[in-house]
Amino acid sequence: MPVKSGRLLCWRWGSGPDLVVLPGIMEALLERRALAGLMQRLWGVAARRYRLTLLSAREAVPPGFTTEQMAQDVAEAVAVLGLDVRLTVGMDAGGLVAQWLGVRWPQQAGALALISTPLAGRTPDGMARFLDHLERLLRADSWLEAFEHATAVYLDPALRHRARLPLALLRRWGRPAEMQRGIRLLTAYRHHDMCHASAPLQVPVLQVAGGMDPLVGQEPPGAPGKTDGPVGGSLRPSRQVWLAGEHGAHLHYWEIVLAELERFEQERRLATARSVAS
Repeated sequence: MPVKSGRLLCWRWGSGPDLVVLPGIMEALLERRALAGLMQRLWGVAARRYRLTLLSAREAVPPGFTTEQMAQDVAEAVAVLGLDVRLTVGMDAGGLVAQWLGVRWPQQAGALALISTPLAGRTPDGMARFLDHLERLLRADSWLEAFEHATAVYLDPALRHRARLPLALLRRWGRPAEMQRGIRLLTAYRHHDMCHASAPLQVPVLQVAGGMDPLVGQEPPGAPGKTDGPVGGSLRPSRQVWLAGEHGAHLHYWEIVLAELERFEQERRLATARSVAS
């Protein structure tokens, strides 16, 4: 779909309130139809409750592209589509884009659900090393090695065994036609920096993460607070859900994650209704 700066990749399915999904790191590694198929498989149950819109980055990613520019593209796409977004879900690095959306374009964001996403304002060291390694592999045209490395980070042996057929299909059909777009996306995620954001985050935030996730790079803090601090500091979410496991813990507990997303969205809707009524 067209926005001012180019064309975004967009897929829509399901029915109900609008939920936007920002896919994150796997977008840099997979051919677009493979990415869409993977996301539709993962979000199939949620499509019974929500109208899902998967928004990928621009087809032609320019050099020096940033997560803030990605968020601006998302805001424009939401406006063009006329969505009344209840929830924007950012998956790992997609959550970095979602945070910019909540700062600069809160009216297009709804509430935010950040899954396996760092909240420190910058890409933490663990995720930076992961992104650097994937970028080096893509520059060397070692796509399959990059895919296998990412799969090993996301999926423990039990999950890899359960997903062996989809993984085999992705190995066969998931390679992008060229690597440059993925390299530029990984670079944008790697250099994510919200420390110059002067405005506070203006929307509620649900964080879902593995308690031992080395890429998120933070220990579960104490009681969550309001999301009213500057994003240049560490973001304090409205609610946190910590899962047993590492970066792909949400995939082990996907039904629980979907239930928490629905609960969070419904609570925000009721809070908005009460605010309007008063």
